[in-house]
Amino acid sequence: MQAASAATFAGWADKIAAALVGAGAEPVAAKSIASMSVSAVEGAIAQSRGARSVEPLDDVRIALSRVIGSVIPAAAPPRVVS
Repeated sequence: MQAASAATFAGWADKIAAALVGAGAEPVAAKSIASMSVSAVEGAIAQSRGARSVEPLDDVRIALSRVIGSVIPAAAPPRVVS
């Protein structure tokens, strides 16, 4: 069970990192941000369930949009939907 969940989380992080690199992020930053993204979303899910609120997920969405936007070259800043 532990190996399966570790492989699942690693697979998600690998896919996120690949997408970030594809969008122009440096590979080292992409890998770190991808891992943090998986951890942040999983933590927000746990908090949301406990609080019966989507606020933790909203907070993570906003924060990750800013972090990801800081490593992807773009003509305009990332749009954060509230």
